[in-house]
Amino acid sequence: MEGVFPRYRFFSTDYTLITIHSYKPDSTTKPALTSLKDDNSIVIGRADKGGATVVWNAKDYEAECLRQLSDKQIYEEVSSDHSTQVHNKLTDLVASFNLPQKEKETILQWSNRKGAYFYILGKIHKIKTLGDLPPGRPICSQIGAPTRAASLWLDWKLSTVCNKYCTELVKDTTQFLQHVNQLNANAPLPYTHILALDVIALYPNIDIDEGICALKEALYTSSDENSSNIDNILKLAMFVLQNNYFEFNNQYYRQISGTAMGTPFAVSYANIYMSWWMRKYYFTTPNCPEVTDRFIDDLAALSTSSEKELHCFVNQLNMRHDKIKFTAEISKTSIPFLDVRLYLMDNRLETDLYSKPTSSHRYLPPNSCHPPHIFRSIVYSGSLRIRRICSKPEWCDERLTEFARYLKLCGYRTKTIKQQIAKASIL
Repeated sequence: MEGVFPRYRFFSTDYTLITIHSYKPDSTTKPALTSLKDDNSIVIGRADKGGATVVWNAKDYEAECLRQLSDKQIYEEVSSDHSTQVHNKLTDLVASFNLPQKEKETILQWSNRKGAYFYILGKIHKIKTLGDLPPGRPICSQIGAPTRAASLWLDWKLSTVCNKYCTELVKDTTQFLQHVNQLNANAPLPYTHILALDVIALYPNIDIDEGICALKEALYTSSDENSSNIDNILKLAMFVLQNNYFEFNNQYYRQISGTAMGTPFAVSYANIYMSWWMRKYYFTTPNCPEVTDRFIDDLAALSTSSEKELHCFVNQLNMRHDKIKFTAEISKTSIPFLDVRLYLMDNRLETDLYSKPTSSHRYLPPNSCHPPHIFRSIVYSGSLRIRRICSKPEWCDERLTEFARYLKLCGYRTKTIKQQIAKASIL
């Protein structure tokens, strides 16, 4: 098995963890891959993070799904597929909206009429002891759901609102690095500690009434919509949140708390809710850090408080709401955030590339059917990313050396790697 499938991670009651990088289908592996595809005793899926592939024992996979679906605070079983009824109710609701007919038709699109389905992604980065099964991240695929088009419309309406309302939000690594540079412009910095905070299971723990309250505040303060359109958005959001029906193993469920990972407007909704929540609870808690950046449910913060005061801050923060809870890492030196390791050194902020220990460092193999410029671009853009993130030359050189090694393991030629890394160094 190890020689045939070197890129897979197998999880069962007695699994093998495999991390070899090279993979090239041949006359031996193709029949084996077909055999794996047709094997009902296993489930093949993606890892939650890191780009690895997880092969579960089917019984273990089903047990983890059922464990999560048994949480009566989040899910309830229903007797049958409610997709048609949901679509009919949605049609009646949208008919009352004062919107152009084409926009109504867009919201009501339901093409394949299959309904939503539930699956999990293996969180292999959460494994603490070799031999343990990974927990799963619950995903509710909305591709066939009757509310998918409505959720897409909501995401379109909320995207600009989110950008204006969520002032502490960073949309990506580039924006985070820009903020770091702005802070360093005022160096020496007064901060003594840096914090990494993570909301525990944000999506299912967003109280729906609070979420709608957050949307209402954001729409009235950060959008140009009139009151009639805002009312339509709020009604439609409530409908999508309350009608998240899905299927798993021929059994039907409804999510009764929070929002599903998989519905298109979930990210905008969660971002707006977290900004509303932080205004109400986070920034009003004693010893709150002076600087906080957030990416959905991950926070990076800078503070002049002592370590004892910061532990008190986290403890008080976790007592202010019955559902929203945080894990926290407090350090005088460094924390991970996004794909960056942030350092507090000599009263300045320094940044280095960060990868989770379980990252597969997998890149598109050069023997795949793509034009040659695609592979050159992968090396070039990856080199630019490293140069942008690493603030110290020695860190940059070390990460580029690691990057070149991973590329070679994926089949890239040394000449191509050297040429594109050199090209990236010119800018």
